[in-house]
Amino acid sequence: MTQDSGLTFISREVNKEIGDSAPEEYLANFNTNVLAQHFIPTDKRLWKIEKFEKFLNTRLKLIWEATEELLRQLS
Repeated sequence: MTQDSGLTFISREVNKEIGDSAPEEYLANFNTNVLAQHFIPTDKRLWKIEKFEKFLNTRLKLIWEATEELLRQLS
């Protein structure tokens, strides 16, 4: 498993707003729909740096579940 699972596409403006803020600070500014679109776990405890590995595992699970659902719809 790589840390690439923590990446998401954001605009330059959003990146400037985030700056060097900790995830638990900037993620709280996004509504749950935006978080869901990026497969960001909504459990705020996982937004802490020390929980990064658990965050990644949870995010990968969300991505996998969405992939499985898409594959079901296509078959």
